[in-house]
Formats: sequence, structure tokens, C-alpha cells
Amino acid sequence: MSSVIDNVKHPLESETYRLKCKEILDKEGVLVLKELLQPNIIQKILKEAESQEHLAYFCVNNHNVYLEPLDNSYSSNHARNRNIVSSKGCITDNQVPIDSPLRILYDSDEFKGFLCSVLGEKSLYKYDDDLSSINIHYAN
Repeated sequence: MSSVIDNVKHPLESETYRLKCKEILDKEGVLVLKELLQPNIIQKILKEAESQEHLAYFCVNNHNVYLEPLDNSYSSNHARNRNIVSSKGCITDNQVPIDSPLRILYDSDEFKGFLCSVLGEKSLYKYDDDLSSINIHYAN
């Protein structure tokens, strides 16, 4: 994991660090792990994503921010009824390279253990759907 995560800034196996992260999450409702990934890893992930964009399935939808039908109890220009165009693409787990840093992170027992400690979970499980585990999304 040290090839993917900055273990100096984020010692994921340290019980003290895990407790500190849990305290922040419990108090603030959010935990930001700044510079979690090594800088070269971010560039590698971006390069992988760019090289595979041609494999993505793209779709365009019109919807409101709630992804719900229009609500006639509000005016047509109310935020609840304002439609936006959403254009996005996705490649699925089976298209992510076997040696991708995303896969290394997703499969890491160390990272799962860290998440369990911080989230107060006994264990985390992989998606049963082999295509949904790791996705890369492209916005247009």
C-alpha cells in the first residue's frame, strides 16, 4: 500500500491515527484525507482513465437535482422543478486494469481495516455485482 498511499501523512494501520480520524468524522460529520494518494499515483489513475475513455458507455438524461418527477405543488421555475442535462460516461470494474492503483486500494485489507475502524463497522464486503465494484465516471 505504501506505493499507493502516503503512509507518512496517513498511517492507516496506526490505532492512534484511526481513532483521531474517527473522532473527526464523528464530530464534524465528514473526514477529508488530504493527499491520501501518492502524487504519482494520481497521475497514473488519470492516465489510465484517459486511455480507456473510448470504452465508456455514455448516456444523456434530463432530470432535476432530486432525480424525481416534476412536483406541480411548486412553480415551474422552482429549484425542485428545474431540469438539467446530465451527460456522463462510465467504465466498469472489468475494464479497470488488474494492476490499477484503484484495484490495489479496493482490494487492500489494510484500507478496509482502516475504513472499518473509522466508520465503526465490523467488516466491509465487496459488491456482489462484478461490474459495480470499481467504476470510473466521465462527465461531459
